[in-house]
Amino acid sequence: MLPIAGEPDWVDVLAILLPPIALAVGGYLLLRKGKGAKARGAGSIMIAVIAAMVGAFGIVAYAIPSFGDFRNPGVSLRTAVIGNLIVWAICLGALALSFRALWSGSRDR
Repeated sequence: MLPIAGEPDWVDVLAILLPPIALAVGGYLLLRKGKGAKARGAGSIMIAVIAAMVGAFGIVAYAIPSFGDFRNPGVSLRTAVIGNLIVWAICLGALALSFRALWSGSRDR
């Protein structure tokens, strides 16, 4: 696909997406395959950072703007409530995962 006018170049998109993906994959590998407690802790903290970034981005980019559905006459109240619950659950779930992974990675083993 070619970039659309006004959209960032694919190089910029890849430069933004590749480091978090690499950290997530590296963290997962360290978390699951690490033989020492420090390696597993580092992997857990890497996963926590990525989950926190995803949760915070989701709240700012999707969850907060989704409150606008309540003012939109084309969206029923039921659809707005269900949509907001789903979006907020995903974002808060990512933040909860990050706190859980951070707790797991930072405690003494």
